[in-house]
Amino acid sequence: MVWPMKKDKKSQEQEEKARVANRLAEAQGYRATFLEVVQRSLASGGVDQGFVERVLDAFSALELEINSTTDEDVLETLCDRAEELERLRAYVLPDHEILLQARTCLADMRDWGVPRATLRSIEADLLPVMRRKDDVQMKRAALHKLFDFYDWWESQVTSYDDWIGARSTWLSIVLALGLGAAITGLVLGIGLLSFLAGGLAGSLASVLSRLPSMLGWGLWAGLPARMYSRIGLGIAGTIAGGGLMATGIFTVGKEAAQFSQIISTSYQASTSDGLYLVAVGILLGFSERLLSGLAGALVKVPTAPAAPKRDSAKEEDKEEEEEKV
Repeated sequence: MVWPMKKDKKSQEQEEKARVANRLAEAQGYRATFLEVVQRSLASGGVDQGFVERVLDAFSALELEINSTTDEDVLETLCDRAEELERLRAYVLPDHEILLQARTCLADMRDWGVPRATLRSIEADLLPVMRRKDDVQMKRAALHKLFDFYDWWESQVTSYDDWIGARSTWLSIVLALGLGAAITGLVLGIGLLSFLAGGLAGSLASVLSRLPSMLGWGLWAGLPARMYSRIGLGIAGTIAGGGLMATGIFTVGKEAAQFSQIISTSYQASTSDGLYLVAVGILLGFSERLLSGLAGALVKVPTAPAAPKRDSAKEEDKEEEEEKV
């Protein structure tokens, strides 16, 4: 019993060392990016050595702190501070490269799928400042703010890709299970199961086909609720559509009596009838406007009587007579 406990402790220590080493490498990468810009500035004519030394001293202090802790939250905070120091490269970048660097960052963000409205707002606020020739410090401040946006969206894109990939996988698995249940219902002669499972598969397919490539945090936070509500509406639409088809209020390819017979649990459907049942369920579940369309077909809203046509010529003659009087 003692040996496994020692082994677990040893593996835990190895994991902690690996975590610290990864975070240290991340901070050193930020330092390397800053130093690369310093070298470019030196090649272009010079840099504020005092400012550079203060930033490098701050990097060294952060690296010592990273080596002295194993707490993941603390390590993450220290790496965030190292990233903030890296953004200070905006204040040592050669003047003639500021606008080029800004356009490169914006092009990357456009490739990531950052919402266009966000990009337009950033461009409108920062690019005019960086085009100025009279105030270099203002240009550097604008570039520093752009680096801030850039790093935030880089983190956002990575997190969103991981999240949407996991959700897509789970939705696809449930979709496959729904199709499997539909086929099982056909084999067992349970038409209702096949129909409802088809509706579930259709609603899931609808969600998968409309997953956005990239969202800001506000829209992303509301996406799960919209996904679940879409699945619920798809299932509800399938049930409502099946009921209306069975009563003959509307039909899809077959008469109401035929549909009622196919969906009956005592009816052994042929292959074509079974596939028809599943296909109708999928289509009803997939259509997001089905419930509103069915409500419009069932509830006839009375139209107001048309207003009588006005004879403009007679009205003008009448007005002229009144004026004469």
